[in-house]
Amino acid sequence: MKKLFTLFRMIVPFCIIIFSAEIKAQTVSDFEDLSLPVDSFWNGSDFSGFFVDGNARFTNYFVDWGGGLTSWSGFSYSNMRDTITQSYANEFSAITAYGYNSSVNYAVCYVSAYAVLPDIKLNSIADGDTVGGFYVTNTTYGFLTMKNGGGPAKKFGGVTGTDPDWFALVVYGFDNGVKKPDSVMFYLADYRFASSVDDYIVKDWRWVDLTSLGKVDSLTFKMYSSDTGSFGINNPTYFCMDNLTTNYHTAGIDETTAGNLNVYPNPAGNYISIGNLSPGSQIHIFDCYGKEMKFSGTLNGIIDISWFPGGMYLLNVFDGKTRYCSKFIKE
Repeated sequence: MKKLFTLFRMIVPFCIIIFSAEIKAQTVSDFEDLSLPVDSFWNGSDFSGFFVDGNARFTNYFVDWGGGLTSWSGFSYSNMRDTITQSYANEFSAITAYGYNSSVNYAVCYVSAYAVLPDIKLNSIADGDTVGGFYVTNTTYGFLTMKNGGGPAKKFGGVTGTDPDWFALVVYGFDNGVKKPDSVMFYLADYRFASSVDDYIVKDWRWVDLTSLGKVDSLTFKMYSSDTGSFGINNPTYFCMDNLTTNYHTAGIDETTAGNLNVYPNPAGNYISIGNLSPGSQIHIFDCYGKEMKFSGTLNGIIDISWFPGGMYLLNVFDGKTRYCSKFIKE
């Protein structure tokens, strides 16, 4: 970590960012404000067609076929915790049992071959900005089916464990109805490595970086697999999502050499101190994924960050006239 910071200082000699335009705050859809009883889910059975969290609208397609037969696709949200049942009846559980750094909710997406592709519409300040990304993992149903096989789905790797199987999520961005030229592919399972030791099925939360899509107003999702048949993909086409960072960039940024604002020590341990901090300044700290970190306030410019995970952080300070931003590293 110290070597990383030394390199960072060589490239950019400790600078602050002065915002010449209004800052667009980074926002995160973490689904934790959506009300659910423990071990339950929402799948759109109220026919609302979507739910909203943060600055994003998640589409849902629920159909009542009559006679007690229903179906859904698109996005739902859940806090189901069953990590052992390999069954369609357990389609709403994440293999992690919990959301990312959370004991509450996460989103579940089902990409059906017979329905409209699921999408996310960005709104408010996120509309037309760059999306940072999101955390992803498999559902329990999907993970165990790839691991064990079942129904039309094969066991990934086959009998010998050497079959080059894979399962991928692809994310597309749109702006004003025009599809962006780039897309982002993330492998939820991959058995194509030279050594089977490297083969994997994702069973923890992994970050999917979407910044390469640039400025977008909506996202759509497709899934691809090596295990296909007459009716399309054989293995279950689900993924779980958490902490969608919908507003990643700020507008009107000019970088200048540090003047009257200093953050030290850097790298930091349990505390950081902000030098020459004006009384009444507004202070915000974001992690590298755009999630705002909570802290108990400042005492003479000193902030307790002892509980922060190690990594790089962004400090925003507004003194009533100028907005400043400085990066620091927590060891």
